[in-house]
Amino acid sequence: MGNNVNENDGSGAYLDNSNNNNILLGNVFYNNGNRLLIDLPCIKIGNNSDNNIISSNLLWDAADSKGFPIEIGTDDVTPNLSENNYLVGNLISNWATTYNRIYDVGTNTKYTDKVKVTLERQTVLPVVNSLTWTLTSASPTSYLPVVGDGGPATINKIAEGKAQGDMLILEGTNDTNWVEIQNGGNIKLTANHRLHSEDVLTLIWNGANWLELHWANNNLI
Repeated sequence: MGNNVNENDGSGAYLDNSNNNNILLGNVFYNNGNRLLIDLPCIKIGNNSDNNIISSNLLWDAADSKGFPIEIGTDDVTPNLSENNYLVGNLISNWATTYNRIYDVGTNTKYTDKVKVTLERQTVLPVVNSLTWTLTSASPTSYLPVVGDGGPATINKIAEGKAQGDMLILEGTNDTNWVEIQNGGNIKLTANHRLHSEDVLTLIWNGANWLELHWANNNLI
């Protein structure tokens, strides 16, 4: 945490066979990985390195390295891929154009980063009142699969967002027990939308209402 790692001909940080509870936080990496004839990644998460957090690091390369800023897993013939690593808010700057992306062959890598955002998919049971639901959640979840409780159902109210700009993605999961999201209450839609399997409705919270951003009838029912 809080280190400056400069002009190292190897990787600035390398986790290999290093599972669980490692946190690489708030470091500055400058001109690392420029070994003669072999350009190594600045941050390397190698084999069998699972459940680690890589957060708020600055990766800078004025030496025009051809290695990747961050590399996860390995592309060996018989790889032992790293799983469930979490990248948060890392800044990659001044890198060779073709190598300025993260090289990720790990499994189930999660991101809250400028290159990618991963939304956790979590089913939350609604409060049921006949066939009308008030969709509630005790935790701020952005990606919710929904299914009718033993048959078709409707949702006419959704729990308030935590802050303006909160996103909510609702995914249908069943063609028989579909769920209809209704325009009204604190839900503002172009029309009522019926979620069958793999249909998706994306909403944004403006401080008072959930506003429709995008509707996708992927099932064409």
